[in-house]
Amino acid sequence: MLTYLHESEYLVQQKVSYFWDFVSGLSVCDHDVQMVPRPCTMHRIRCFIDSKKESILVHISQPYLLFAAVAIAVNPNDRRYRKMVGKKIIIPLINRIIPVVADESINADIHNGIKLITPCHDRDSLLIAQRHHLPIDVFAMDAYGIFTHHAAVYQ
Repeated sequence: MLTYLHESEYLVQQKVSYFWDFVSGLSVCDHDVQMVPRPCTMHRIRCFIDSKKESILVHISQPYLLFAAVAIAVNPNDRRYRKMVGKKIIIPLINRIIPVVADESINADIHNGIKLITPCHDRDSLLIAQRHHLPIDVFAMDAYGIFTHHAAVYQ
């Protein structure tokens, strides 16, 4: 039966993001979680463009996600960032170099029109990473809440 479903294209395998509770050791699919908006502190991180003569401000609510960033996305119709598409950004603290990609789903009015792409963090980042063929297996923390090798300083 499974072979029939697979051959007839009824069976679709899709990666989904999960929420992990370090204390209980349980994971929950994002479809099973009811999101409740809550106030949070937004941190502004200055990231330099590969020449180090220009920089941009990235807004982020959870700074540890910098360690799991695989790209920065901007809206291709946003005049402020058109010239940055295709360039490289240097993530501070770890000196990781990540690309700037253009994606229609980015709202130019939210958080300065820039989105840090962390595919293992939220569904939107996962979908953007899949569309642009970015790595989707970069985790900032392991199951025990300890930073992974992705959080190491890159040279």
